[in-house]
Amino acid sequence: MDVPSTTAASNANTSTSTSARLEAEIAEARESSVSDFNDFLSLLTAQLRHQDPLQPLDSTQFVEQLASFSAVEQQVNTNDKLSRLVAQGEAEEIGSLGGWIGQTVEARDAVFALGSEGLSVAVPSQPDAISVEAIITDADGDPVARVPVADPSEPFVWTGELEGNKRAAPGDYAVAFAYQFEDRSPTRIDAEGSGRVTEARIDADGPLLILDNGARIRPENVSALRLGEERDAPAA
Repeated sequence: MDVPSTTAASNANTSTSTSARLEAEIAEARESSVSDFNDFLSLLTAQLRHQDPLQPLDSTQFVEQLASFSAVEQQVNTNDKLSRLVAQGEAEEIGSLGGWIGQTVEARDAVFALGSEGLSVAVPSQPDAISVEAIITDADGDPVARVPVADPSEPFVWTGELEGNKRAAPGDYAVAFAYQFEDRSPTRIDAEGSGRVTEARIDADGPLLILDNGARIRPENVSALRLGEERDAPAA
């Protein structure tokens, strides 16, 4: 039985419009690197379901669509495997950092956490110095405060106080000490992190060790390592 030309044309136009719309959606999905290939498969299935029986999808085009689907599926599988590898690597790295817990270390390039009680830093010994000044810098290395050190034999404590009765925001700060002498040139020494490791974590820049005094150091910057202090044995 012959199909009326008007009906056939209408079906063809509807099929062409639907196919064009679905192809546009598939192209958009492909260009945006679809993360869930099930969505891509749903689009392809819808295109097959709505195609005109009198004008079926070209075999070459169909193969191209299948190839696109396969590529998206492989990409998703690859991303999943990479995510698992990254997670496994981080877990192994965290496990290896466990050996630092409880150890007493000294490290260069330390930063110190400014909390509600301020921060405390040991002052490097320079017996011949006639004056000592602490230089505090923020995470970007910009100076935020210069504070005279009254007694270099005691740990330097900074409460976060700034000029103009302002207070520094909580965060990590580096500390250096500038020494003045009578018979030689001034010297600047960066404060070292020294203390017992109480926590190990991984941040955006890699492994990080946190000491009991609030100092934060990188394992590669450790310059000295001592066994953790032994605790007294429980009474019998």
